[in-house]
Amino acid sequence: MHGQMGKLSLAANYGYIDAKFESALTLNSPSNSSADPNGDIRVSPGNKVPGIPEHSLKLRMDYDFTEAVSVGTNIMYFSSQYARGDENNQDANGKLPGYTLVNLDARYQLNKKLMFFGRITNLFDKEYETLGVLGENFFNGPGRTFDAANVTGTHNVLEAFADARSFVHMSSASVYDLEATKRDISEDAPLARAYLSGYVRSKIAAEALVKRSRPDAVILRPHIVYGPGDNKILPRLLAFRRHVGAVFVPGNGRNRLSLTHVENLAAAVELALCARHSGVFNVADALQATVDDLLLQFHRAFQLRPRIVHVPMRAAWAAAGASEAFHKAVLKHRSPVLNRFVVAQIAYDFTLDCTRANRLLGYRPYPEYPEAIEALAGRISCVL
Repeated sequence: MHGQMGKLSLAANYGYIDAKFESALTLNSPSNSSADPNGDIRVSPGNKVPGIPEHSLKLRMDYDFTEAVSVGTNIMYFSSQYARGDENNQDANGKLPGYTLVNLDARYQLNKKLMFFGRITNLFDKEYETLGVLGENFFNGPGRTFDAANVTGTHNVLEAFADARSFVHMSSASVYDLEATKRDISEDAPLARAYLSGYVRSKIAAEALVKRSRPDAVILRPHIVYGPGDNKILPRLLAFRRHVGAVFVPGNGRNRLSLTHVENLAAAVELALCARHSGVFNVADALQATVDDLLLQFHRAFQLRPRIVHVPMRAAWAAAGASEAFHKAVLKHRSPVLNRFVVAQIAYDFTLDCTRANRLLGYRPYPEYPEAIEALAGRISCVL
């Protein structure tokens, strides 16, 4: 479609492509969150063909100020599309989002033989993806252990207990988008789209399975679970402190974190089993601590002299990236302890809003981290 209004010329082009599968088939796509244990997905008639936006719109406008000077702009819109490997349109990552681009150009005709032309591509510096392919993330854990436990395991539980009166799924607050606000995060906050860890992707995929199969389920999202039975967080921190002589922290240590004591989490599960409400619920302790406060309490509990070294974020991020690269090249069957996901989790504010759980489940957290760390230190000291 073309048009001319004085010195302004317009052109528009709209495209609609309804690309669908016309027959059922089975494809191998092990990176698809809905794949069965063999990595196969079942494509049904009517599923959208990946990689093809359904709608596209291109606009062109030119304005001639004089015979020698003109400016123009291209505005292009493409709707969302499915990634390759998501032929059944059921992967937990959903579609690649649609996007709009604006380009600007100008022309100056100096004489018959010389013309100056300038162009600005992507005027508003928009980040966008034109194509997506589901692929294996190295940090899914050795042998894709995260997928095996979180995705396949959830699928098996859903099938085994299909007739259960209540269904409570244990997810994680790690599913939230780390690029969005991380203070008082509510349950409707956006989920991660870029994954620094396969753990996050597997948790999001597991939630999607639960939501499809059991819309009446309760999904709990705790953050940094600690307490009796912990064999990772405090024991590893203690071993590192004794071996190295200090605790290294990315950032300035003044950021606040929500923690979830295991007894609070157990109480939330009990409430969820009898709840009249379904959906997603954040679960955390009432007290939000700074990272430095937590580490000082840790040193006091184990009667250690406080030695906390704050590492600038750029240095911590670079070290985490180097650790990931080393494990990928050399220690291929082990996941790195230091990685960008860990840095992102503890270097910035990450606090949860538990209002919904308080109001609808009757959730009332009781242990606070100082007393809980003291009690846990006593247990660990007895074991050591």
